[in-house]
Amino acid sequence: MQDPLSVAPRAWQALPETAEEFCFRGGSACYESGLPDWPRDENREKGLQGLIGFAVSAPMTKPLKGAVLEVSAGKWESDRDEAEADFGCAQVEYCPGGPRANDCREPLRYAAIRVKNKQGELFAGGAEAKYFAVETNLRD
Repeated sequence: MQDPLSVAPRAWQALPETAEEFCFRGGSACYESGLPDWPRDENREKGLQGLIGFAVSAPMTKPLKGAVLEVSAGKWESDRDEAEADFGCAQVEYCPGGPRANDCREPLRYAAIRVKNKQGELFAGGAEAKYFAVETNLRD
């Protein structure tokens, strides 16, 4: 939360001129600061022009969690299988409202990660699984 929105443009300016592709991965502080809006504008005032791909941790709001819970069992892909838990990921059909939604830009993509205990034991609070989400403008 140390103002990533002002730090990111300076970081990209420091990259060598030979760099051809630009992407970043950030935690929830990037999401909370509104940083994803900066790379979404390919004609941005400060720094690089063109596509900057990003993936940031998105907070698990009630509407997002509702969309995650609506993902059918067949849509979850196994990511890795460990002794105590199964890890899976899935695309989530989710379009938030508010200032981050912008009809002039391509919609963002949301991916969810699900962690399920194999023994059927519940996580704290009685949940069968833990969920995490990522917001991205990358399609592949």
